[in-house]
Amino acid sequence: EGFTVMLVGPDDLQAYKNICRTLNKEQELLNFPIDVSLLKPLRTRVRLASKLDTEEHKLRKSTKNQSWLEQTAKAMDIILDEELIEEKEEKERVQKEHKKILKAMRVELDHLLSQRLIPRDVSLSYPSIQALKHHETVLEKSIDRMKTQGRRKRTLEKR
Repeated sequence: EGFTVMLVGPDDLQAYKNICRTLNKEQELLNFPIDVSLLKPLRTRVRLASKLDTEEHKLRKSTKNQSWLEQTAKAMDIILDEELIEEKEEKERVQKEHKKILKAMRVELDHLLSQRLIPRDVSLSYPSIQALKHHETVLEKSIDRMKTQGRRKRTLEKR
């Protein structure tokens, strides 16, 4: 017997239900107990990381397109038009500013990721083996509760 934890966000819930229906697995998803106080700082980190990734992708794409144009012109022994050169210089200036913004975002993300996320009921003032055992016990109880709920639902479905 095993235990699986699956993270399904609100956006993916319908797709997950469709997959379950296709596989004839009509079980209700059980909620894993989490500390809601951690969601806001986690959401901040995820949004910043996602925005940073998107912006870095745009920068790479823009740089790649510009270098492709230069390489193609060089391969064909064509001198770029003055307008294209000016446009290239303007794009490089914008990209340089964009890189500064990305660097600032990266520093902010690194700072956020370096901060520990501590649940409400945890005190690190006096860390002890008892506190560690307490949190292991809480996790084990949560997992046991999930297993019990799953068994109970399966039993009800069989009736």
